[in-house]
Amino acid sequence: PLSYRDTVDWIRLLKCHPDGPATNIAFKNAQNMFSATCPLEIPTATPVMKQANRRVSCRSTMGRGALCCLMLLTGCAFDVSHVKQQSIAFTSIAGAGWTFVLNHDVKATVGSGFATRLKAGSRWHQVGNTDRGAVFTTKDQIVTVEASNIYEAQLVVSENAITGFYLPIEKTFVVVASRIPIQTKTLETDQP
Repeated sequence: PLSYRDTVDWIRLLKCHPDGPATNIAFKNAQNMFSATCPLEIPTATPVMKQANRRVSCRSTMGRGALCCLMLLTGCAFDVSHVKQQSIAFTSIAGAGWTFVLNHDVKATVGSGFATRLKAGSRWHQVGNTDRGAVFTTKDQIVTVEASNIYEAQLVVSENAITGFYLPIEKTFVVVASRIPIQTKTLETDQP
């Protein structure tokens, strides 16, 4: 028995075959067979039908192979651009830490081809420390490091320069392409 798809392909091939009248008869027989409720079988009485049957099997095999390749390619997660993450020890601070306002817009790159932009006037609060510098967060903007994936990030500053970003979910550090000096205005911890 043939599947519905194989039968439809077989009928299309017969319909387009150059042998004309014999094909039309075979096509009508196939239509009658298709409308019946019994299992579908292709009669092999004529050479035209045998040739069409071979074409169907070859064509459906190639189609199935192409479909499988397409499904594999579209279903695979890809990592076209990635960031190098390094394990790092993070120590949170109890109480109020250093707070500053960024004086100018900053564009930080981590080698992924996507820049992280930090807004001028954004207020940054220290939330912890790493061996690469103090870790800061802000409520004034969403900070992310982007590659094939997008990661939540916190700013890491050492000696008034951005050294990288701490990724709190992954608990890793991403270094910037080069240290970025920043100009800040230090605030008292209780200033609005």
